Amino acid sequence: MTLGISPALAATQAAGVLPDTCYIIGRTSASNGAGGRTVSETKSGPIPCGLAPLKGGEYTGARAMPKPAGDRVDARTTHVITLPAGTEVDESNEIEVEGRGRFEVTALRRRSLEILREVEAREKA
Repeated sequence: MTLGISPALAATQAAGVLPDTCYIIGRTSASNGAGGRTVSETKSGPIPCGLAPLKGGEYTGARAMPKPAGDRVDARTTHVITLPAGTEVDESNEIEVEGRGRFEVTALRRRSLEILREVEAREKA
């Protein structure tokens, strides 16, 4: 499924709030009739987004307790991807950011009031 960018989202992207463009990758699995499974991918987008790397290995205090960088929910997280509010995405998805690579969603950052949706992700090799 391909979605167009609305004029309001295009204006937000042009203003630099969501400077990148991405696609949400979903997977479906079906029987191949021979006892195995066939996996197919669906791509939704283009969607305006912002990609920000997180730093790791930060330690604080006299006891050198590990401090999660950037308030990450999942220790595997290497990046935060910001999307428009209401974007349908979950931990089973991957996000492909144009010109920046493909990322596995590791956690959703849930907010009581959502202005933008943030997801944590790990860069795929």
